[in-house]
Amino acid sequence: MEYLLIAVIIILLLFIFRRKPANPSVNITVAKAKEHPRFREIEELLEQDKDVHAIKRARELYGLSLVDGKKLVDELKQEKG
Repeated sequence: MEYLLIAVIIILLLFIFRRKPANPSVNITVAKAKEHPRFREIEELLEQDKDVHAIKRARELYGLSLVDGKKLVDELKQEKG
């Protein structure tokens, strides 16, 4: 009986204090991204066809997830034509 009570308490504590994702998805628009003072770095990487580096830089500058960083870079590439 005591073990059951301890197990229930542990489960309740885990439920109450469960961790939130470390880096929640952050949506950022291209217009908002362009306001950043170091946005030009991403444009330069895209001009050099360094998409992977541009995604990495976008993630560093804006705190984006990999998926959101790729979406942002894809939108920038599409905007440029």
